[in-house]
Formats: sequence, structure tokens, C-alpha cells
Amino acid sequence: MKSELDRQADKLRIASASFSEVQKATIAKKIDAVDALWRGIIESREAFPSEVSITDIFTDEEMKLFYSDPRMSKYSEKMDRINEYDFFQAGFDSVQLMRPHLGEYTWALYVTYRAVLGRSIYLIKKGKDEPSKLAWHEDSNIQRLVGSAFGTEGLAEFMTLQVGRYQWLSGQFDILLFKAIDTLLTGKSFSDAALKQAQEMEQQIMVSKSRSS
Repeated sequence: MKSELDRQADKLRIASASFSEVQKATIAKKIDAVDALWRGIIESREAFPSEVSITDIFTDEEMKLFYSDPRMSKYSEKMDRINEYDFFQAGFDSVQLMRPHLGEYTWALYVTYRAVLGRSIYLIKKGKDEPSKLAWHEDSNIQRLVGSAFGTEGLAEFMTLQVGRYQWLSGQFDILLFKAIDTLLTGKSFSDAALKQAQEMEQQIMVSKSRSS
């Protein structure tokens, strides 16, 4: 009997050790994924055109003159050379490889943030021929994306801003991102509400793509 108990105890110890190793490997993968995610965010922010980010200090009234006021030509004259596809690609592939370890909520948040920034570049470029596009924050696709990520209250706050919209987006994104990273690395599960929100973000990205094509 004792030898049988010893054998069973050994099996449990082996199973426990194996489970622990699986846990360690999972956590290691998540840490690698978070590292890749943060590098990807840094690369995308560095790739965001300075000619676009400078518009964060202009009001809507000032932006109406973006392509016509000679004082803004040092920014606007470079817009034709900006390729929003280059921004979309910056840091994206390395993060996409880690998608299974980031969880759908973290991934959806990351992609939504990039989609908002990328579409804003597209709209400001379009504003050369269609001035109404220069108020990129009034675009229905932008508003749906912002609402899906930050909720109705976040969207309402976003719409009250007169300047500093890129800065606001960056700050709000970082707050949610760090919460998501904490959930990942502590081994917790994302709530049903977060998973539902991830589905909403991904749905809005698909809608935005279909309406842009």
C-alpha cells in the first residue's frame, strides 16, 4: 500500500512540476508579447508624421487654412509625400505575431488606436481637395472607432476638445493598455464586458475599412 501511495505521490509531483513549467512558459510568452507590443507602439509613434502631429495645436478654424495659408505651407506642402501605409506597417508585423499571447482585447485596442491615427492621416491628406475632411475628428468612422475603444463618455469628451486630440488619444490608450497588460501578466482573465468590447472594436475596424475602400 505504501509503495502504491508513493507511486501516486510521485505522479502528482511530476504532474505538478509539469503544470508549473507550462505556467512558466505561458507567462514567458506573455512577457515577450508585451515587449513586442510596446516596441511596436514606439515604432508606430516614431513613424507618425510630424507634419500631421503638429496639427494638434491648431483649432478647426485654423485647420481650414492648412493648405491655403502660406504660414502653414512648411507643413502642408509635405503632405503629398506622406504615405499612410508606411505608418500602418511600422511595428505592426512583430506585434501581430504575438497576437495569440496578447488576448483579443489587448489586440483590438492596439489595432483600433492605429486605425484612428492612420485614418486621420488619410483624411488630412484628402482635405487638400475636400476641406471638410480636415476636421478629421468629425468623421463618422473616427467617432465609431473612438467610441468602441473608450466608450460613450470617452467619445463625448473627445468631441469637446478644441486642440490636443492626438495627445488625448495617446493618453487614453496608454491608460487602457497598462490595465490590459496588468491583467495579462497577473494571469487574470479578461471580463465578459472587455471581450464584448473587443468584438465591437474589431467590428468597427471592419466597417471603417469597408467604407474607405
